[in-house]
Amino acid sequence: FGNVLGVTARDLVETAIVAGGTLVIVLLKRRDLLLYCFDPNHARTIGLPVRMLHYGLLVLLSLTIVASLKAVGIILVIAMLIGPGATAYLLTDSFERMLVIAAGIAITAAALGTIVSFHIDGATGACIVLIQAFFFLLAFLFAPQRGILMRARPDAIARAEP
Repeated sequence: FGNVLGVTARDLVETAIVAGGTLVIVLLKRRDLLLYCFDPNHARTIGLPVRMLHYGLLVLLSLTIVASLKAVGIILVIAMLIGPGATAYLLTDSFERMLVIAAGIAITAAALGTIVSFHIDGATGACIVLIQAFFFLLAFLFAPQRGILMRARPDAIARAEP
């Protein structure tokens, strides 16, 4: 499961370098990656290097996972990669806003999870993932367009009918 509190200064520097490099590349190639992820045929048609984008994205993902393994372990890395994005997807249709919301959720969950783990003397990574799961559950139930409870409201049903 890894140990966030056992991370050395060298591990932190390595993680910061990988995270910073990944962030810069994603921000610079944001539009190309977005087009490739949602419509690779169109990306290929307009001349984007689809193969390079594919393997570049896999390399960035692999580097991110490897840099995070010491801190939280493989199981929690997967949860931390999927949770914020899935929650943000439920809350907005805009990719730009989705990135901002996912980052905000990840940062908030990391801060709250660390504080909770300190007070309950629990595993930090697990507490972070539990906070992310709580955020996802809230979005799953109450998201304005996609939330289960919000879609079941009578006024939402009346608006959906022609």
